[in-house]
Amino acid sequence: MFCSIAGEEHRGKRALSELLALQEGVPLAIALLAHAAQGNDLVNLKAEWEARRTAVLEREGGARDRLRSWRASLELSIGSRRMTAEARRLLGVLGVLPDGIAQRDLAAILPDAGPAAARVLAQLRLAYFEGGRLKMLSPVREYVKAAYPPAAEDLGRTMEHYGELARALGPVPGRPGGTEAAARLAPETANLDAMIRRGLAEAAAGRWIDAAAALTRFARFSGHAAPMPLGRALDVAQRAGDKRREALCTENLGDIALARSQHDEARARYQGALSLYRQVGDVLGEANCIKSLGDIALRRSQHDEARARYQEALSLRRRMGDVLGEASCIQSLGDIARMHSQHDEARARYQEALPLCKQVDDVLGEANCIKSLGDIALARSQNDEARTRYQEALPLYRQVGAVLGEANCIKSVGDIALRRSQHDEARARYQEAIALHRQLGNVLGEANCIKRLGDIALARSQRGEARARYQEALSLYRQVGDVLGEANCIRSLGDIALERPQRNEARARYQEAMPLYRQVGDVLGEANCIKSLGEIALRRSQHNEARTRYQEALPLYRQVGAVLGEANCLLRLGDIARAHSDASAARARYQEALALYQRIPEPLLIGWIHHRLAAIAADAATRRRHVEDARSAWQSIARTDLIARLDQDFRS
Repeated sequence: MFCSIAGEEHRGKRALSELLALQEGVPLAIALLAHAAQGNDLVNLKAEWEARRTAVLEREGGARDRLRSWRASLELSIGSRRMTAEARRLLGVLGVLPDGIAQRDLAAILPDAGPAAARVLAQLRLAYFEGGRLKMLSPVREYVKAAYPPAAEDLGRTMEHYGELARALGPVPGRPGGTEAAARLAPETANLDAMIRRGLAEAAAGRWIDAAAALTRFARFSGHAAPMPLGRALDVAQRAGDKRREALCTENLGDIALARSQHDEARARYQGALSLYRQVGDVLGEANCIKSLGDIALRRSQHDEARARYQEALSLRRRMGDVLGEASCIQSLGDIARMHSQHDEARARYQEALPLCKQVDDVLGEANCIKSLGDIALARSQNDEARTRYQEALPLYRQVGAVLGEANCIKSVGDIALRRSQHDEARARYQEAIALHRQLGNVLGEANCIKRLGDIALARSQRGEARARYQEALSLYRQVGDVLGEANCIRSLGDIALERPQRNEARARYQEAMPLYRQVGDVLGEANCIKSLGEIALRRSQHNEARTRYQEALPLYRQVGAVLGEANCLLRLGDIARAHSDASAARARYQEALALYQRIPEPLLIGWIHHRLAAIAADAATRRRHVEDARSAWQSIARTDLIARLDQDFRS
């Protein structure tokens, strides 16, 4: 319709789609806008719309013609005999609420008359009911907002309603009842923004600054971060010379930036807030900022700085008797230990923090500790225990509306499925987690999941897809300064090169990744690189070098309790012994590896171990037993291709 009136030269232009979206499919509004576009530039028309809104929807000589004037069309309904005084009051209120009004709020917004007034507006086609809300189309709302501002008493009551909603429910996400609070606030984000901004323009704006700040946890935990009035609240606090509220807003802006992996901005915010808290003598605020600076350092793999920050914050929180903050610092120190594969120390930290969280009913902290204990179990290939921990933590995250924790648990369950070669389940989990991370704007979490999708593709020999996933993730890791993630992607690109086989490129990738692992103290990553260098040597039949590499990696795997890595090294040492016709030594290594694979369990590699043992079996009965055990393992993961190969290799 638009281009048939305005001209085909406008078709396909970006500004056209933006302008049409503002009309929400209203035919008359689109037609009138098209007439305004005749001989006009759409960018210019959009600027005019921003300045004049529905005043643009007027044709020359159409002041009284409802088909040539948006104003005339609406005034026919507004001036109808069926319009009541209460409906006109509600009309004005709807004009300033972009999200409309929840039906359950009508009585609070317009006491004793709300539902009846809503019925009248719907009958006059000035508003409509949808999904439990009374809404107004954008072109209607823009006209009403300009022509029929709400009465001062009605506006004040509406502002108070949404301001109290923000102050009461904004801080709840991440705590008991957080899911329900987020669900209540999510449909109101534009209304909250509009009403708080009006409150911030008042002379006594302090409580409106508090309302804006109260929405921070909602923004962090739910991902509904825009529109948000926090930046405006900061400006108001600064002009008022209110240092305490200025510090609070600045810190909260840092929290949102950190949740979005915007580390440089977050650091600047926390440093600014830290200075302000120290000026006003707010020790708790000071401790919070120091701890958050530690969180940034941890995410950027700057572990020494992170540890120093956590210990500094821990001292302040203990001095203040802040049990919740104390538990958070202890848990974060556990995270550093876990990242260095110091599992006993990490477990001790989490077990120290867990009762503190329960003492103060910190469900989020409790969930974090339980999930972290699952991470240790997963790192030690104790998959059943890890799954139990994640399944214990997941409902706690959902209880408090902590979307990030939920996403991380789902991703970890995918990791277990990947280790068991359950690729379809793993892929589904990662894709589910990616959607949640993107909702939150969490770049690091998104990168972790994309990297895992690459791992699935590589396991299925889909090397082109794997490379694309790793390169996509690598870019995101570098964007947020995550050294460990960067190292993991580089090593995985080396794995692809090794499979092609481009062995020189593979060696270069492993050698590039190894110092990054050492930089962040990741013993497991270092061991994986050493083992992979052994793979290159083995494929070149350089058995002595390969043996040396596997023997170098083996104690590192044992140091961190990485059963899978340990088993893989034993498997390869068995392959070397077999290549040297030492069946006895090969059999011993394979049996060691088999016991470890069965402990995990890892059916794909269990099958391959039995395949190898069948090939060097001393008698036919032993060979048949290993062939059937291999078949059973591969049947459990539906690898019909490997079963067919098994039948071919041992046909006799």
